[in-house]
Amino acid sequence: MVLFTITEMALDVSAAVVWWTIKNTYYGVKYTYNYFTTYDKNNEQSPNNIILQIKNCDCVDRCSCF
Repeated sequence: MVLFTITEMALDVSAAVVWWTIKNTYYGVKYTYNYFTTYDKNNEQSPNNIILQIKNCDCVDRCSCF
């Protein structure tokens, strides 16, 4: 009876460890893939990300040269 209880406990713990490992590996791969493949369209419109190239601009006030 004691051997059966110990074996059952060991199998329960092993199953929980395997489930936790598989679940966290799945989420890690999923979120890593999404991080590297998702394009943030909102970030594209950010004024901090616009690169301005000003060449030969003789503007004095409120000028927009590209």
